Amino acid sequence: MEARPTGMVVYRASRLEALLQPLEGVLAKYPPPRLLASQTVLAAHPGMKRWLGLALARRRGPKSIVANLDICLPTTWFESRVRDELGVSAI
Repeated sequence: MEARPTGMVVYRASRLEALLQPLEGVLAKYPPPRLLASQTVLAAHPGMKRWLGLALARRRGPKSIVANLDICLPTTWFESRVRDELGVSAI
């Protein structure tokens, strides 16, 4: 069994569409450790966040949705990690 990666996987491209296939591969290859846990994806800005959710659903089919995928902005993600690790209730 392949070891689960720790840390963060970063993909960059000049076209957002080029990132969809690698993202789908990573999401499929490394499902969440717990059955109902969400997977987290960081998006650079709010427009990208919305586009990414819609684009992933569209790739799955015309009546598909993307569920249990937490697409968040880097600042939101970082603040959440600080709260989780340091037990800080508000930053």
